[in-house]
Amino acid sequence: MFPREACDSEQTGHEDAVRELRRNISQPDDFNHTERVGPIPAEVFVPKVESAMHAAMNNVEVPDMLAELRAATAQAHAQLDGAFGSLDLSDKDGLTRFLSAHAIGLGPLFPVFRNFVENQLGMDCPDYPLMLSEDLRSLGDDPDELPQLAVDPALQGPSAQVGVGYVVAGSRLGMAVLRRQGYWGEQSTSDTPGRYMDDESGHAVWKTLMPWLKGRTFDQGERKAVTAAALAAFSSFASAFAVSAGRKKTTETGADG
Repeated sequence: MFPREACDSEQTGHEDAVRELRRNISQPDDFNHTERVGPIPAEVFVPKVESAMHAAMNNVEVPDMLAELRAATAQAHAQLDGAFGSLDLSDKDGLTRFLSAHAIGLGPLFPVFRNFVENQLGMDCPDYPLMLSEDLRSLGDDPDELPQLAVDPALQGPSAQVGVGYVVAGSRLGMAVLRRQGYWGEQSTSDTPGRYMDDESGHAVWKTLMPWLKGRTFDQGERKAVTAAALAAFSSFASAFAVSAGRKKTTETGADG
């Protein structure tokens, strides 16, 4: 359990202390029996293993931040995939709702995401809100009429940008899968609503983010803040999906005048 070298050295110290104690007791002239003798310190008989224990505990492997985020957000991720996966993207209304929900969900997240990409990863940040606005206009939807979500307090801490970066950059992996499956209007030769769907610059952000997360050290407080922000980001998209459900009739009414 403990390093052998530490135990051997402590055992030697223990034996020396015992010999010294016996030598003192065997000399009655030097030992005053009338004086009160205090208890023998426990460390005389017990090896001092605290330092070895501390070292062993520090050597326990802690999961890197990427692995911890994957584990902590697995359930939220699966639920969100199920929600968005229920939409038929080959249908115009399905694609419109998909894009509008992403635009709503990104509202409180994108400023945090852009700050992380530009200032921590040192990269140009893809302008997803602009892409989504142009795609929605191509579909006859007005992005200026989209509802706005409140900013979760978990998104405001100094470590929040890491969790948000993980969620937003990671979403581009799922986008690649959906793109391969096809979506409404992708074969159109004019003003196709595929700017957000077809963007590949987010993959570069993800590829840079992975080693950044694995190689960086986070203390316990930072880990909690990063995980809380990631969960808040998933919650933002989940709330956006729910809100987007009531927009279809409104959008149609507006389009019909």
